[in-house]
Amino acid sequence: MDTRGLSDIARRLEEGTASKSETFARPDASTDEAEQGWLHLLNWHQRAADLQSELKAAERALAEEMTDENLVRLKAIHAELSGLSRL
Repeated sequence: MDTRGLSDIARRLEEGTASKSETFARPDASTDEAEQGWLHLLNWHQRAADLQSELKAAERALAEEMTDENLVRLKAIHAELSGLSRL
């Protein structure tokens, strides 16, 4: 990390909360563990961003047409977002 000029970033990451709660972010994690953890986190973040977009679309759909189908979709997205936030 030092040779790439990333030692300050590495130090800040080590001091952060992620390294305390996520084993893949710890300095002693294997490369494979770090990669798998990072990919999981990246996928989680992408799914959360996708759900936010879906939520806005579902809210617009319900505002335009108050149907049971649109309401069910909105509730399903809320439930999935709630599940993501507990991870």
